[in-house]
Amino acid sequence: MFCAFDAGGGNAVFPVVKEIIKNKKIQTQCLIGGPSREIFKRAKIKYIDADLLNDKELNVFVTNFKPDFLVSGTSAGPTFDKKILPTLKSVRTKTMYILDYWANYWERFSGAKRDFKYLPDTICVMDKKAKQEMITDGFRSPMIKVTGNPYFDYFQKNIKSGVADTSTILFVSQPYVGEKEKFGYDEFEALNDILEISSDFLPGRKVIIRPHPRENKSKFDGYLDAGVTIDNKTSIEKLLSRAGLVIGMNSMVLFQAAIAGKKVISYQPNLKTKDFAVSNELGLSKLITKKKDLKVLLQKYFHGKFPKSKKTKNIIVPHATKNIIDIITKHYIQHGKDN
Repeated sequence: MFCAFDAGGGNAVFPVVKEIIKNKKIQTQCLIGGPSREIFKRAKIKYIDADLLNDKELNVFVTNFKPDFLVSGTSAGPTFDKKILPTLKSVRTKTMYILDYWANYWERFSGAKRDFKYLPDTICVMDKKAKQEMITDGFRSPMIKVTGNPYFDYFQKNIKSGVADTSTILFVSQPYVGEKEKFGYDEFEALNDILEISSDFLPGRKVIIRPHPRENKSKFDGYLDAGVTIDNKTSIEKLLSRAGLVIGMNSMVLFQAAIAGKKVISYQPNLKTKDFAVSNELGLSKLITKKKDLKVLLQKYFHGKFPKSKKTKNIIVPHATKNIIDIITKHYIQHGKDN
């Protein structure tokens, strides 16, 4: 059985599903909710809508299907996969979660407090860095497997080079409204600065706003004019292909864009907390926390002097989908079931 709720989890899980369903000897069910539903629709994978089931119905579904193996994406908060985890364990289901990003480790597997209440048998992570950070965070080392994130296998696929418009900026949004006291900024402050500064250098510039899957597209309607568009329908790969410059805060899309060789800026004005953008830590993108510094960097960009980023070779663990399927296959072999 496959589960996913948040978009990051859905992206991490769907490549595994597409490979597993090729094996006709393995019966599969996908129980999908939240933003992941749109991801599974685009991937043309059939699923049961978890958002339409109450807690009792969810657990009845699990009891009836009684899966041998669960593969799930991670999410913060009381998502449906956490609600069915006790039932899965009661029917002796082997449980695996796939991590999709380098942040909020214990929050994905705990309740309101750091209680590790929702630990699976295995957690597949992106790289050694994630594993070490999780161990430091209190996780047991044996349960953590370095496999890579299956979505990273797709990072450069369908992102074309040589078609970018240098006058087009893609702003990748994230929902920070109400969190300004904690982080020092929100998405509106970041966007306002980008629009103001870029218009000074390039009046004819085009800014495309890509809302986060959890955001309502209409929240940006006040920005609609001749030079600003909102696009939550075009695939992120096509948007990245067209954009000359990608700007966001700490979205996974910044990492994806940098791996694909795009020019990337992580703009987090007045940042108060730790920088969670792994693309910055790896030297793939540039962290800017002051408006005046953003102005300097955008000036360099529009004059063709944008600084080169670190080479992306060997940044990600390859063949993540295969690595995870190998773990699943090993389980079936050990239990004497058809491979």
